[in-house]
Amino acid sequence: MHKKLFIPGPVEVRQEVLSQMALPLIGHRGKDASQLQENIINNFKKIFYTNEQILLSTSSGSGLMEGAIRSCTLKKAAVFSIGAFGDRWYEMAISNNIVADKFEKQWGEAFTKEEIERVLETGEYDLITITHNETSTGVMNPIEEIAEVIGKYPDIIFCVDAVSSAVGSKIEVDKLGIDIQKPDEYDSDFSDVVYTCIGFAESETGYEIDIYGNNQFVSVVIIQNDNNILKLEVFGMN
Repeated sequence: MHKKLFIPGPVEVRQEVLSQMALPLIGHRGKDASQLQENIINNFKKIFYTNEQILLSTSSGSGLMEGAIRSCTLKKAAVFSIGAFGDRWYEMAISNNIVADKFEKQWGEAFTKEEIERVLETGEYDLITITHNETSTGVMNPIEEIAEVIGKYPDIIFCVDAVSSAVGSKIEVDKLGIDIQKPDEYDSDFSDVVYTCIGFAESETGYEIDIYGNNQFVSVVIIQNDNNILKLEVFGMN
């Protein structure tokens, strides 16, 4: 019996989408798979309003959240939480020995740009995480206003969890200066994420993913310089 879902995810999809799941499998190293991924990436660039690199990952969205805060924090992370998923980002930082401070609002309230700026002007942080739409409460942070503040601090990595708002809400990644965004998870073979800063690698420690990696594992790091040129560096195992 078909049960119609009224939850944040997975969600109802049209029959023509479901029918694609019944097609014969294709080889993941063949041209068909490469073309499929290229088409997906090009379409994602349109709906996320970005010309930057998009990486497809078969992990959960939580794996990419961990990868972001674990790999891109050099000094200290500022975690802005308005609910359960904001708290989750902080828990991931602590479990990975990342120095982080959590700034909380009462559930049901959003942050203001003034509150964000008071934290960033201390100069203590090189990465911030914030939830666009907090799934646990339904409250949406004013991401456009917050982006204006973060734009004053170009050395701070701007990470956004938009798992329950991407596509449904217009999020112009390039315009807002978002460095890492966790857009959505799908009832298919791919989760996805928009990356404009670091790269991707698998890891055997932590929750799931070490984006930046380290010399203990085989890592492919994608570095974007000031001229928007992507450079690939591969590090082997010790």
